[in-house]
Amino acid sequence: MTSSVARAVAKQLRNHRPGGDLCRAELAGFNLSGARLSGANLAGSDLARVDLTDADLTGADLTGVDLFRARLCSARLFGADLSNADLSAADLRGAKLSGARLTGAKLSGAQLCDTDCNGADFRYADLYEADLRGANLSGAKLQNANLTLANLIGAKLFVADLSGARMGEAKLERTQLSGANLSNALLTGVHAERSDLSNANFTGAVLDHASFESATLTEVSFLNTRLTHADFSAATMPYARIVHCDLSFTAFPESELWSAQLLDSAYPSADIRGTNLERTGVYRHQALNRYPDLRYSDSTRWDHPERRRILIASPKVNPRRNKGPSTPIKQVAVLTGLRETLASPVHVETVKDGLFKRIKDKLRNRG
Repeated sequence: MTSSVARAVAKQLRNHRPGGDLCRAELAGFNLSGARLSGANLAGSDLARVDLTDADLTGADLTGVDLFRARLCSARLFGADLSNADLSAADLRGAKLSGARLTGAKLSGAQLCDTDCNGADFRYADLYEADLRGANLSGAKLQNANLTLANLIGAKLFVADLSGARMGEAKLERTQLSGANLSNALLTGVHAERSDLSNANFTGAVLDHASFESATLTEVSFLNTRLTHADFSAATMPYARIVHCDLSFTAFPESELWSAQLLDSAYPSADIRGTNLERTGVYRHQALNRYPDLRYSDSTRWDHPERRRILIASPKVNPRRNKGPSTPIKQVAVLTGLRETLASPVHVETVKDGLFKRIKDKLRNRG
């Protein structure tokens, strides 16, 4: 195609009527900046190295499109369908992808800085080494996505679903992951320093050698999670649920673990120097007898026997909604010597702040 013809076609496309059919169009290398292609059908088209800066592709069908090294800076892709599209090394800085579908899309090495991907669907997408700094991925679906070595510094992933995602050595510094689902995710060697992971779910995840230095992990859930050699230095972790976890060589120096549930978790050679372990059921004499290689210091704040409390491994019940006698709990997990003293289920009831009332004095004194 001659340059004059190419310019004519590009001009026609920039003024293209909404909803037109451009299926399997050969437009590689075209300059379509500012084009109005909302609702257009571009499925299977060749748009490699095309310039779509500031283009309007709202609701467009871009399934299977080749957008290798394409420029989509500040493009509007609200609700667009980019399933199985090839966006490798594409430039999408500042693009609007809210509600877009990118299932199975190839985005390795893509530039997605400051993009708005609120509620976007990235399931099974390949985001290897993608640059997502400052991106808004709140509520995004990233199940089984490949985010290995991805840069997510300063990104927003509030209540995002990252279950089963591969995120080995990803950069998550200062990232907002509050309420995110990271169950069964592979997070080996991730850097999540100073990130907010409050109420995040890490059930079944692998976090070996991960770094959470100075991170906020309030009420985070670690169930059957591998945390060997992980670093939680100066992390804030009150009410964290750490159940059936491997904490071998895990570092918690100067971290706040008060009121955390450390149930049936092994922590040989863990570093708890200066750690606040109050109301966790971790008592100095018991811990050191079981793990003589624990690293601790005079500033380590241990729990005390008089603060024994029951930790319940079952849903809480609001007594205001469930009127009548207190709720019988069939499975009671006890973090102290009380485990052997309880021969029958214990009746407990929840209180307003979500904590459990202390067991009656006669039961508490059995130990």
